[in-house]
Amino acid sequence: TVADSTTSTGASATTAPSSTTPTTGAATPTTESAAWSVRTINSSGGVVVIRYRPQEVDLQAATPASGFGVEIDDPGPSRVRVEFENDDDRVRVEARWENGQLVVEVD
Repeated sequence: TVADSTTSTGASATTAPSSTTPTTGAATPTTESAAWSVRTINSSGGVVVIRYRPQEVDLQAATPASGFGVEIDDPGPSRVRVEFENDDDRVRVEARWENGQLVVEVD
């Protein structure tokens, strides 16, 4: 059952409870309802744009710098891993959740 935490809206106190989940209240958002945040990760090999929310990360874009190629190793949702490469250099960008924190590494 859902605890009744109503405010004065003029509705009758004898109204039957709704079977839908309220959209307001003190409930903790689940992964499905948590809002996405966006982060841009710059590296010498290019730019990676991800969106993320608790326990999920999703590749939005991977744009190589001039002279670099791009390889998408993992587009999500458990992690994003992108590699930029040219004749002289390889740059790996990875984003993943670890111990409840988003971890971003550029190697």
